[in-house]
Amino acid sequence: MIRYWLPRAAAASCLLLLALGARPLTAQCVGAGYPLHVTALVPSQLDSAYLHAAARAFAERWQVPSTKRSEYSSWRRVRNRTLPPAPRWADDWSPGEAHRARMVVTVFRDGKLRAAEPSSASGDRLFDRSLRTIATDPMPGASELPPFPTGITADSIALVVLFGEQEVPDGAGVTRFAFSQQPVRLIPGTLEVNAPRSARTPAASERRAVVKYDVDADGSVPAASIEILESSDRDLAAAIRDGLAKVRFKPAENDCRAIRMTVLQRFGN
Repeated sequence: MIRYWLPRAAAASCLLLLALGARPLTAQCVGAGYPLHVTALVPSQLDSAYLHAAARAFAERWQVPSTKRSEYSSWRRVRNRTLPPAPRWADDWSPGEAHRARMVVTVFRDGKLRAAEPSSASGDRLFDRSLRTIATDPMPGASELPPFPTGITADSIALVVLFGEQEVPDGAGVTRFAFSQQPVRLIPGTLEVNAPRSARTPAASERRAVVKYDVDADGSVPAASIEILESSDRDLAAAIRDGLAKVRFKPAENDCRAIRMTVLQRFGN
């Protein structure tokens, strides 16, 4: 999942979104994470391998709730992102006991999806409205849906997606979110962006950029992972690349294990 992070500094303002913020959801490392189950509306129509693959793809496609994501649009331009071993929540939101739902998703032979309105509501509008994004507005870089089952002669199949139900229905596919997670954290003093100025350089208040990159499990940024999504000028973009070559982070963690994580960062106002 893409991370957004929001420290404030004179040199740059940074946003790691799609999870956002810098608070752990829990300090514990072992437990059963939030489940997403997928079953066939018609019993015994699909095998467990297909349902497990569909559950994982749906979890990665889901725009999990975030209070800040709507303020930024550049994440839609990301071409490649690192998918963590287990799905993650936005760092500014976490589910509670009430965050359960049931939704029917129709998968068509051509790969298109159609999501019905969830049949139950949690009372959390942000959560309830996010569910249909699995079909209507998926996250970039999610795993492909499994191939349409060869034994099905119809043009579509109906899947039941269960959010937050701890008991696994017989024959269901399931994926679980990380039980605990830590965001990427900048090591203070390691990120410097020194962009030169010229007669054509925009005013300081107008210089800005949005950059995607990965933070590896050792806290470094692989150069090949950097994508300049927006930039007011080439000098700033080049300076950001130079700064990211030297920066150091404390890596993101899933269940107390360091993982590689995709980051979206905003520089400037």
